[in-house]
Amino acid sequence: MFIGWDISGTSYDVAHVKWGESWKMPTKTQCEELLNNCNFEFTNINGTNVCKVTGKNGGVIFIPTSGAYMQITDKTELWGKNYVANFWSSSAETADGYSYYLYLSYDGTHITPWSRATGLPVRPVKK
Repeated sequence: MFIGWDISGTSYDVAHVKWGESWKMPTKTQCEELLNNCNFEFTNINGTNVCKVTGKNGGVIFIPTSGAYMQITDKTELWGKNYVANFWSSSAETADGYSYYLYLSYDGTHITPWSRATGLPVRPVKK
């Protein structure tokens, strides 16, 4: 079932549903703005690896390097923990199950589509 090209702020948006009316999942465009206008630095805070994201205005957010749950061979495994910080956008790429996500790692950054069957984190943003 295709639920639309962008679920941000709808009843399908987990951030909006779980955190309340003033929160939502970021759109692909918002992820691109983050990628194009911020600096990224991987660091460790109290034993947790994170990506420190600093905007041009000096604002900072931290994205944990939580990795992703994905099908590897015949079982679901956690991949990328401690070196990949990523999260879903609210924007679909195709009607058949792919959405955009933001990928941040030591070896590069990008926004690309991935199967929604993959277990990625959600990073809510204020509306």
